[in-house]
Amino acid sequence: MHSKLLWTISIFSFISIIFLTSTQIAKIQSIHPLSNKTNKNNNTNNITAIEERGAIFDRIGNVLALPSSHWTVGFRYVDLKTPETTIDALGSVFSMDDELVDKVIKNPNRFVNIKKYIDVQAYLELKTLQSKGLLKGVQISKFEWRIYPSKNSLSSLIGFFGETGVGLEGIEKTYDYLLDANGNGIGHSIYLTIDLILQNRIEEIVRATMKKSKAESIQVLLMDAKTGALLAYISEPSFDLNRYYEYAPEQLVNRPIRQSFEPGSVFKLFSIATLLDSNSIYPHSMFDASGPYTNSYYGFTIQDIWYPGTISTSEVIKHSSNVGVSRAVETIKKDEFYNYLTQFGFGSKTHIPLPGESGGLLLPPQKWSARSKQTIALGQEIATTSMQLITAATAFTNNGILLTPQIIDKIVNRNQEIVHFLEPIEKRKVISAKTASLILGMMNQATNPGGTAHRIALKGINISAKTGTAQIFDTDLQQYSDNRFIASTLGIVPTQDPQIIIYAAIFSPTAGEIYGGRTAAPMIREMLTFILPYLAITSDNKNSDNTDLVSKAQ
Repeated sequence: MHSKLLWTISIFSFISIIFLTSTQIAKIQSIHPLSNKTNKNNNTNNITAIEERGAIFDRIGNVLALPSSHWTVGFRYVDLKTPETTIDALGSVFSMDDELVDKVIKNPNRFVNIKKYIDVQAYLELKTLQSKGLLKGVQISKFEWRIYPSKNSLSSLIGFFGETGVGLEGIEKTYDYLLDANGNGIGHSIYLTIDLILQNRIEEIVRATMKKSKAESIQVLLMDAKTGALLAYISEPSFDLNRYYEYAPEQLVNRPIRQSFEPGSVFKLFSIATLLDSNSIYPHSMFDASGPYTNSYYGFTIQDIWYPGTISTSEVIKHSSNVGVSRAVETIKKDEFYNYLTQFGFGSKTHIPLPGESGGLLLPPQKWSARSKQTIALGQEIATTSMQLITAATAFTNNGILLTPQIIDKIVNRNQEIVHFLEPIEKRKVISAKTASLILGMMNQATNPGGTAHRIALKGINISAKTGTAQIFDTDLQQYSDNRFIASTLGIVPTQDPQIIIYAAIFSPTAGEIYGGRTAAPMIREMLTFILPYLAITSDNKNSDNTDLVSKAQ
């Protein structure tokens, strides 16, 4: 009986399985948006008694996260009510390691896990024995796990699920209470607004750019201009969700919502929009940009790479003139300027349903220095996230109304009922529809020859864009770095009837060009050659002369 005992006990020490059965796949398919089938046999199949965490899909039904479970089985020898009967019962299911069984007998008060992996059939056999009272004193513990088929794709967004039985990051954490089965067989399934086909292609382009530019990191967000829904969400370098525990904490950071940075010249859009909407300046206003901007009273100077001369409001955007925007912002009081920027959402969270979002940094006017109004206007002395920037741009694409960014397309409960679906969420009116249209027209002119965003231009379609190149502040030296930059571009397509917004930021490119117009803009252009035909986006007016777009908006 001793050898039999040895043989049987070691099997039960640690039973842990990771599985995806055909029954589970059938249940997932039953809530797939492209499936017309429903699973009507839940009460006839024993496996459905096993609880499962809900799955995560993209908007067209590609699987992003699958439920997977494993069990641990073990006991203390002293807890077995009828050791011989229990060991015989276990032996009918498993073979056991003699050494482990010896350990159990010699340490009767010690709890021992027996087997690491079992298949579903073995688990069900154990449950049957347990129901007959043959496994008294044996503990069968369940642990949920996840399979992420796309591995690194969308890792920051999806987040991950830990051994503690709860979501630890991203969607897995925010919607843990819905994904969890909570004793009801299967949890809710969540469909993201992300399109995996778009996501994969943009990721390919980003990784190629990373390799070419030798950048520290790259972020790209693609948004539906009318709803605020995120269609792609890229943060490179990424990590394999299936092995997240092998990465350092700093590698798991969700950069698009947590990394705050000075945005540089892209921010001039929001400064000029503020000045236009408050009637502080007008489209036909002119500014002297023939040399540096100097404030002799406070003793500071703002310069440009080159000086285009006297320029209009539109040309301030086209040439991304630091001097031009510095002169323009003299026309507004700092309190009014600050209030507009907060209405765009700067200095506060966007409230996208993801954990750990940063609100960026926008100090109140009473803490501004003598030069703060100028430096903020050109994108310094303010910190934003990529999510804040692309969200603020929804005011330009929705007649001045700011939207809340969205990542959930729909949520399906365990009864295959849609309990939530995407609807645009209007946050507030920020600027007039006229101002929004003017800004889009000015951005469009920046894509013309001579404009800083001309490398994003595509034949046959009007594109609005603004580039940016920001120096990174060196906290150790307490000054701006001479060799670390953030190259960025914000694009809106098409100009007159915006359908998408795309924002890209390349952090610390160390090979080749460092300017947003020479790195981020052509990268977005390559993305658009795939995005536009895929989404069936065509020109708003192929025959229009896009230099007339500003005058048409006045």
